[in-house]
Amino acid sequence: MKVKYDLLGKYRTEIMGLAILLIMFCHNTMVFPGFVNNINSGLRALCDSGVNIFFFFSGYGCYYSMKKNANVLSFYKRRAGRILPAFLIVLFVYGIFNVFAWHIPVRDYLWSNSLISFYTDGLLYEWFIAAILALYLVFPFFFWLAEKHEKILVALIVMIYIFAFAWIFRLFKISQKNLATIGGIFLNRIPNVLIGTLIARKTTEEGKIGRGLLWLLSILGLISCAVSLYVFKFNIIHNWLIMRTIYVFVAAMIIIFWVWFREKTEENKAVNAVSRGLFFIGGITLEIYLLHEKVLAVISYLLQVNNVRIQSIVSVIVNIVAVAVSIVAAHFLKKIIGKIRGIGKRK
Repeated sequence: MKVKYDLLGKYRTEIMGLAILLIMFCHNTMVFPGFVNNINSGLRALCDSGVNIFFFFSGYGCYYSMKKNANVLSFYKRRAGRILPAFLIVLFVYGIFNVFAWHIPVRDYLWSNSLISFYTDGLLYEWFIAAILALYLVFPFFFWLAEKHEKILVALIVMIYIFAFAWIFRLFKISQKNLATIGGIFLNRIPNVLIGTLIARKTTEEGKIGRGLLWLLSILGLISCAVSLYVFKFNIIHNWLIMRTIYVFVAAMIIIFWVWFREKTEENKAVNAVSRGLFFIGGITLEIYLLHEKVLAVISYLLQVNNVRIQSIVSVIVNIVAVAVSIVAAHFLKKIIGKIRGIGKRK
């Protein structure tokens, strides 16, 4: 089993589509009786690895963006233009529902979703947007390291993991809640961005990922799945910190498997049909990410208002509808943003 570096770019969008499906499953609110509910909880925990895939391909995509145009201000403009319009539109529309249906004070809503609150108070409402914008801010430095000082970039990856594992094994303690939250959900995922950056640089060179490394990453991915389920089931201290730290191997395993699988099934019509669907979803991942949990919350709220008890089959239907509505709404949101940009360019 070997994988060409450039195949990562070829299948990048559909892998992103797969990642957002994992994240939506991670956010599901389905309720089942007994053992089935435990299975759902375990799968939800594993599907959080989709975020690591997002971070990996953020580094991958940002490298190519800067390789094409290394002007830092232009890079910032392109990244902000991709994130902020969708974020602000969703923030405004969802804010109307929060204020008038849930009676959330405008000031509280704006602060909770301000992005700053993630760093000051450890609030997780829009943590991913706050995190990815911070990474975009420092990415030109990562790009420079990848181009000029690759060994330093590798050392930085190792240092972050040393820090994370020292925290896991309680060699030190972080008492401040906001710093613990940032470290536990964001810092330990930064290596995924750096690894994505290094892999993107490798794709500019000829070669394949060696068979030995592929098997090692795949085995580590399976071990990480088992460890994650264990620490989650028995509620081991720092369980989410442990899982999110080792999910780098789960993400690598998923990416490797999909690239290998796609290369082997290039002529399979059924697989190509699935891939086209994933490619479509992969093109609107940001919009889906911004919308899904909010759509799910609104649908659940409306059903609860009508005294519908969300359990078992009803909860499954609610979550399926939320996924479908989120994908359709994300598609139209991206089209609206595209039209706004088109009007701005004509002016």
